[in-house]
Amino acid sequence: MSTKILVDKEALSRILNALLGPAHYIRELQVTRTPTILFPNNPINILVDDYINATTEPENDKPTQEICKDTFDPSNGEGRGIGKLPPEISGGAGKDNLPL
Repeated sequence: MSTKILVDKEALSRILNALLGPAHYIRELQVTRTPTILFPNNPINILVDDYINATTEPENDKPTQEICKDTFDPSNGEGRGIGKLPPEISGGAGKDNLPL
């Protein structure tokens, strides 16, 4: 299956020109990939970033795990419609009770 992604046109053009030109053109791009602070417009890094962005899900699109409302939270003695447990069951700890 072939999937198309959007990439930076200038970066792709620079990579293709380097691949079709003398060998030292592509090698120059390879050795100037890092540190990125010195070479922020390296076309290899730009294409890699475009690929990663296209193949990973954004954080807000990822499914979230909803908390089940039918659970019991021992820290406050609430859950399953029980409400707050009596101190003798919860060991004296609860929202309004100090630990024993």
